[in-house]
Amino acid sequence: MTDLPDSTLNSSFGQSLLRYRMAAGMSQADLARLSGLSVRALRELERGRAAAAQERSADLLALALGLFGDEYESFVLLAKEGRRRSMRSGNRTMLYALPAVPALVGRERELARIAREAEAGGVLVVSGPPGVGKTSLAVAAADRLAAGFPDGCLALDLRGVDDRPVKPAAALESLLIALGVPQTRIPPAEGERGSLYRTLLRDRRVLVVLDNAADEAQVRPLLGIGGGGLTIVTCRRALAGLEAARWLKLDVLPLPSALDLLTSIVGEEFVRKEPVAAAEVVALCGGLPLAVRIVGNRLAARQGWSLARLVRQLKDERTRLDSLSAGDLQLRPAFEVSLRRLSSMTQVVFRRLALIPGEHFDHDLATVAAGVPADRIDQHLDELVEASLLAVTLAPRRLQFNDLLHLFARECLATDEPEQLHNQLRDDVYAYVLRMSCAAGQFFYPGVSEVSQDSQFESLAEAQQWLDNEATNWLAVLRELAVLGRYQAALDLAWALYHYVRGRGPEFRRDEVFEIGARAARELGDHVAEVEMLTQVARA
Repeated sequence: MTDLPDSTLNSSFGQSLLRYRMAAGMSQADLARLSGLSVRALRELERGRAAAAQERSADLLALALGLFGDEYESFVLLAKEGRRRSMRSGNRTMLYALPAVPALVGRERELARIAREAEAGGVLVVSGPPGVGKTSLAVAAADRLAAGFPDGCLALDLRGVDDRPVKPAAALESLLIALGVPQTRIPPAEGERGSLYRTLLRDRRVLVVLDNAADEAQVRPLLGIGGGGLTIVTCRRALAGLEAARWLKLDVLPLPSALDLLTSIVGEEFVRKEPVAAAEVVALCGGLPLAVRIVGNRLAARQGWSLARLVRQLKDERTRLDSLSAGDLQLRPAFEVSLRRLSSMTQVVFRRLALIPGEHFDHDLATVAAGVPADRIDQHLDELVEASLLAVTLAPRRLQFNDLLHLFARECLATDEPEQLHNQLRDDVYAYVLRMSCAAGQFFYPGVSEVSQDSQFESLAEAQQWLDNEATNWLAVLRELAVLGRYQAALDLAWALYHYVRGRGPEFRRDEVFEIGARAARELGDHVAEVEMLTQVARA
């Protein structure tokens, strides 16, 4: 036997030996008689005061316990690992294929959550949009938690966004080799490899990182059971079909944390000189860690550049995505890969949703913008949410683009859709918002006790709820109508909102509503409407 220091008591081999002996209904004396080992030696192994039996003794114990197949392989490998660990005088940690990532900033809450999940064990799926830092979080968590997994840490890039993701059989081969199974003893069939892998993990406390997964079918064969281990899966999709998993949805960084990330790259002095410009840079990056890291690297690599200069570049929406590249760090390709994995019609819906001018939207507005039947839009929206290209926000269910993904969708719309078609769909969006605003606005007219039976709303509360929810959309449509010179439609929308915005707070931009209304009335030569709108501007 090989002695262990007290810090490694209750070794995996000892636990496995005790479990197999109890399952066989043997006493320590029974097993000693069958294996030729002493009762004292067995007691020391089971209590973890010895790392593992030597090779010959492990074979005798396996024979006495009646182990064969996967059970035999797992048992003798545990003994082998115990001997290796004791020779290194410490716990074994295998860090395979973990990419080098920069220091993590702004993710303490998420790291604390993963630490709690490690205590429970099982499967944790970390999902989120491209560029949000899923791999960086998983690597940082593995680094922090490695000491708590005495049987090792494994990591594997599953290349889920590549044209040819790693097949489960190949992934299992890599994991089995990392766990010490000789190449010649790895079964040929995927099912047999999975069975052996699960058996090996059952008696071990191992941390496994499966990075960049494609889908549930790729991941499911790679999940172990028991042993108190933790498997962290990173994926752009939520992998909602995985049984018994828990989920951690990774979002963009809050702007203060994004500013901390930028500071960690370019230095405090750089940010201190231009604090306002620094805050504007991270806001234009939408808090997306990859985008912030790109602009930070560009600044660090170009002496003489200022944050103000970078702000001027990023403010131009037509070239912002072009500006977000530094060497092989590029944002647009990351978005393109996610888009290609969608069904063809969902790609069309993604592009057309860029026609919605506001910050968030609902099912009905998405139906109008996408130009698809109402009974089919949900399946496309669900696919976009699953792919982390749309986020669900607020209640009731509303959907939202990340700022940079919205820009990317607009780019795709301009290059992949006929201009005449998307102009028609844009007009449909404007008409829908105007029609609904007029219907809702009727409830706010003084002295109105009832509205027409064919109104889209049944009550004042329902009309107000719609106007509150769609505030960013009707305001954006009002602005765009004025810019396009559609003054009659702009004035109609301003009148529809007239009584509603008079009773709302400044966040509903009533001053701007009346300013645009006054300008539209002036262009139309409607002096009565112009005077009324200007009066409300003054009051606002």
